[in-house]
Amino acid sequence: ASITQLLTLGVRQGDTITFTATGAESTQLLAAVQQLAAANFGDAPNAPLPVAEAVAHATVPATPAKVSAPTEPLAALPASPGIAVGPAHLLAKRIPMPQEQRISDVLAEQARLAAALQRTEDELSDLESRLQRRVGSDEAGILTAQRLVLTDNALRMRVLDQIATQQVSAAWAWQCAINAVVADYEALDDAYLRRRAADVRDVGNRLLLHLEQQSAPVKGQSPLKIPAILVATELSPSETAMLDPALVLGIVTESGGVTGHAAIIARSLGIPAVTGVAGVTALVEAGEQIALDGTKGELWLTLDDATYATVDERRQRWLAERAAAQALAQEPAVTQDGVRIEIAANIGGAAEVAPALAAGAEGVGLFRTEFLFMGRVDAPDEETQFQAYRAAAEALDKRPLLIRTLDVGGDKPLPYLAIPPEENPFLGWRGIRYCLDNPAFFRTQLRAILRASAGHRVQVMFPMVSTVAEVQRARALLMAEQRDLTAAGIACADQLAIGIMIETPAAVLNARQLAGAVDFFSIGTNDLTQYLMAADRGNSRVADLIDPLQPPVIAAIARVAEAAHVAGIWIGVCGELAAEPLVTPLLVGLGIDELSMSAPAIGAVKAVIRRIEHAAAVDLAHYIQTLPDAKAVRVALQRFAERAPSGD
Repeated sequence: ASITQLLTLGVRQGDTITFTATGAESTQLLAAVQQLAAANFGDAPNAPLPVAEAVAHATVPATPAKVSAPTEPLAALPASPGIAVGPAHLLAKRIPMPQEQRISDVLAEQARLAAALQRTEDELSDLESRLQRRVGSDEAGILTAQRLVLTDNALRMRVLDQIATQQVSAAWAWQCAINAVVADYEALDDAYLRRRAADVRDVGNRLLLHLEQQSAPVKGQSPLKIPAILVATELSPSETAMLDPALVLGIVTESGGVTGHAAIIARSLGIPAVTGVAGVTALVEAGEQIALDGTKGELWLTLDDATYATVDERRQRWLAERAAAQALAQEPAVTQDGVRIEIAANIGGAAEVAPALAAGAEGVGLFRTEFLFMGRVDAPDEETQFQAYRAAAEALDKRPLLIRTLDVGGDKPLPYLAIPPEENPFLGWRGIRYCLDNPAFFRTQLRAILRASAGHRVQVMFPMVSTVAEVQRARALLMAEQRDLTAAGIACADQLAIGIMIETPAAVLNARQLAGAVDFFSIGTNDLTQYLMAADRGNSRVADLIDPLQPPVIAAIARVAEAAHVAGIWIGVCGELAAEPLVTPLLVGLGIDELSMSAPAIGAVKAVIRRIEHAAAVDLAHYIQTLPDAKAVRVALQRFAERAPSGD
């Protein structure tokens, strides 16, 4: 027996479990376990535990021992909405484990490393491009960061030097270097950077496979040959990105987190997923029929006829609703009592406009300009930026284009900007703070945006704003560039709507004053939740606090929406919360005028809006603001969804 296997079963004190045993001494073994349970497993006396009752009723089966799976659904973390039913496919990862090996031809070994590096980089680049075409730059940017690890010259030189000086194999030298980098990441105080160790390890393993002349399954390949539910300890971003939604019915993982890179990609691909199911790879066998609900966070490991019928009915209903939503995706999102909500898309480049419009977007509610700055050795010049912004504006054909100025720092560092290391980068020199301190750099972007605004509905938004003074300084720079362009005879819009991201507690508390200084608000719920709850998104110990449905976050959204409407400006939401159909009625009820999200979520969100009454959503929002925690909020939202009409 293995203590680690026991620990990964996810059994907690007080849970009821079933022991089974086979063999000549199985009866004696069960009797001994029963005595151990009766003695409270050697702990101090306490109230009788339910486990003692389970052991007392244990039997000796005639089949090999196996952990009994529960007939009721297991609680899981909802990572990607939707319902899946099908056979389980256990993903067995092959992690290369190179051994120290001496070589005689240093140049040949270094050439082998160079070839493997190039093949790995080409694969990641191909995967990145395909992922961008399918779901957008935001998710593809995750792989951009991984590819940058391969192009790190210091890392390459470190490996080449070890091959030459120690005359060891490329695989061994590479593994030593990756282990050192991973150790460095894991030793950092900053939790976000510690989490990047997993990305480094993923890239390292991929290259090792190439060194062993095994092509990593990237180019459209899938670990599945028939449709199935993938069950794994965890999935890396690159592994998730290569999955084929036609074959992968759903995903179940033991770890990974709902805000992790793999979960984000799964949502973008439309694959239902749950995570946080401890020991699931030990609880299920390949080929067994299982089911999951990625919206509610439920997992069935055994399906009797009645349970299968119930879950499959839910799945068919979900599929029908999704198809109906897509069929009406081009129709406006208007509530039953006539209130229209604008639905826009988040993009990272002009190539994403056409898919977004096809999905039903009425414009772009967030152009993340930082993707223009990533994967480069220096900042893009004015002309490069202008061409990118104009291409997006032209593709939108007079529809609104909201461009966010560069949001760097914290979780989005750019090496060539030489932003110094900070103890708390999320609270440091980032967003509008960096841009205002580097006016020449900032003015280049503002000029490009202004030039792209000529003849188009371009709006500009500043990130990480805390004070009115920051808005005034940014506006002054924008107006100065507008005057200079006009004086030079260069076309630009006469007036440009100016807005800000609401993502700091200061902006929430200062919302009334800020509303008088701008033309619109857009709430970034991801960062706002982290800052309001004083909890790191990557710290599992405070994971329950990193929930945008926590009452303080809802109260903040309500406060900001009220301030916006009092001032006569519109307010949107562009964070992950905007893409959750379950939460849509709450946001509508809180007074949100516009929702901006990744393209795959648009149809479902529009469908929800058409099914509800605005007045009922307002009542729901008032009620939810009386609830004590995020769990109670989700229960209320689920009940509201179940009461809403099922058709458009």
